[in-house]
Amino acid sequence: MVRGEAWIIKHAADAAGLGEPLVLEEFGVSLNASRGVSTRQPATSRIRWLDAVLQSGGAGDQFWLLTSRADAGSFYPDHDGYRVMWNADVSNLAASLAKLLSAHAKAMADG
Repeated sequence: MVRGEAWIIKHAADAAGLGEPLVLEEFGVSLNASRGVSTRQPATSRIRWLDAVLQSGGAGDQFWLLTSRADAGSFYPDHDGYRVMWNADVSNLAASLAKLLSAHAKAMADG
């Protein structure tokens, strides 16, 4: 187990011992195709973090930032380089990560 996962599991146990919920907030993956940063490597540890929250009984997590199309049909602007778009377009590097995040959200809700 790597350090991030161990940290989450320990804090989930501490929160449970105090009768408080654990919510892992605002963590993300910087995606920048022009700099050669892909979703595969940095996202792998984040997916393990999601699994750790789910398996340790965490109350929730908030990935920064999963977006879809806004009312006007455009995507939320990528102000900080952490936007992951829910978009089925094959040119979208983050499509598989967006699908994993969506499946995780469903698993947390079903939990």
